[in-house]
Amino acid sequence: MRLRTRIIVLALVVVAAGLLAQAAFGARHQGLLAAPQSAPGLQRIPQIVGGQPAQPGDWPYAVYLEIYDGTELVGACGASLIGQRWVLTAAHCVLDEDGNALAEPHFFVLVGFNDLSKAVPSDYLVPDYYYTGAFDPAVNGSNDWALLRLPSIVDQPSIRIANASDATLAAPGRSAVIVGWGTTSEGGDVISELLREASIPILPDQTCSNAYGSDFVKRVMLCAGFLPGGIDTCQGDSGGPLFSNDGFGLPLEIGIVSFGVGCARPDTPGVYTRVSGVSPDIVATLKSDSVAPVAAPTTTAGTVTSQTAGQALIGLTVAANGLATTVVVEYGGTRDLGSFAAGYAPETGDQQVELSLTKLVPAKKYFYRVTVENGAGAASGPLRSFTVSGKDSKPPLVKASASSGRTGSTVRLYYTIYDTVSERTKERILVYRAGGSSIAVINTSFSRSQKGVRYWATWRAKVGAGSYRFCVVGSDTAGNQSPPSCAPLRLR
Repeated sequence: MRLRTRIIVLALVVVAAGLLAQAAFGARHQGLLAAPQSAPGLQRIPQIVGGQPAQPGDWPYAVYLEIYDGTELVGACGASLIGQRWVLTAAHCVLDEDGNALAEPHFFVLVGFNDLSKAVPSDYLVPDYYYTGAFDPAVNGSNDWALLRLPSIVDQPSIRIANASDATLAAPGRSAVIVGWGTTSEGGDVISELLREASIPILPDQTCSNAYGSDFVKRVMLCAGFLPGGIDTCQGDSGGPLFSNDGFGLPLEIGIVSFGVGCARPDTPGVYTRVSGVSPDIVATLKSDSVAPVAAPTTTAGTVTSQTAGQALIGLTVAANGLATTVVVEYGGTRDLGSFAAGYAPETGDQQVELSLTKLVPAKKYFYRVTVENGAGAASGPLRSFTVSGKDSKPPLVKASASSGRTGSTVRLYYTIYDTVSERTKERILVYRAGGSSIAVINTSFSRSQKGVRYWATWRAKVGAGSYRFCVVGSDTAGNQSPPSCAPLRLR
């Protein structure tokens, strides 16, 4: 078993050496235990990522990390920006190959770059603190995560980390994305200058248990990749993020590149630290930091700040409290909601956020609720409502259905009716002889109408057997009237 980590990055030694002259690293280092004994592990090859680099700006939270022991470059890893001052990577990235603290640790991180060749020494940041948690190779190498604190707030988007409630978002069969600057072949010694990406499926835990035995601990690890091989993370990708969709169309970090056998080999898919399994420990560490502590987000309930044709802006105040925080406004024409608008909140102080609710119907009443969430927790506002400006000009949708009954008895005349704006409609139903003359008129009062529900009106059929027809005209509370919908009526 090999870690997907260290590689001596010959192509970047000159750039990185210039960084060492910039600032001394003054780190506090606690909780250090041994790392799995290993050298370079899994590499990328062109087929691993399909030969397609990530587009600039697609993954602004991807971080490149260089590791020095004194003045010697000993490795490179991936990482992710998870808050305004926090970087998440793998624990084995920031330890020596025996799992001990580096003698003179120096870490340099590059945030917001897709192409490493465009970076200059002044672009690199020097963390002022790092922490490796309870990483212990004697216990299957579990808890493979580490935190680095940046010296100041960075003006760059960060990624929300999964918490315990997000465990189902890493379920087998779901699609995920891997990104990194790892080597382009197994055993290679030069990393890719361009950030690369690939989509891989989450696999059942049993798949990695079969491949790695007791080295795979499902509580804090997850399995992802293709059993035939060909697509995988590799050497130099360790510590990088595994992303998935959070259910609202936003990326969520569900895994940290940890270990595997070879690169993209058959039957040995990649193993990732399961972020939802270790996030309680990550968050506890972040909360207790005295310099840049984090907390669960807070939010106001939100108000409608403006409306235009078919849309409304919901404005709210969010405090992200140091971690990447998602903002979701769920809304709909009933209290069941059903639609949503989502985005990220700025992470510094109380910030104003606006989200646009779209495809709204004029004069219709809508309900909405705001939820904010980061790795430390979530908060929701109360259920609120508003009525879209404008006039209701759309008539109800009515469709009569063929009906039948026995003459001399009460007959049900079936139809469906639904209004896109109002929940309340009334109907006028006329029954006709075959020759066209009206023999009955039935008027209903305003009542709730629902899409997909079949209604009926009752009529005492005191006529002879034969073929008749009936027509339904619907009206809404704004006075709009539907064209008549007619259907046959058979009496026997």
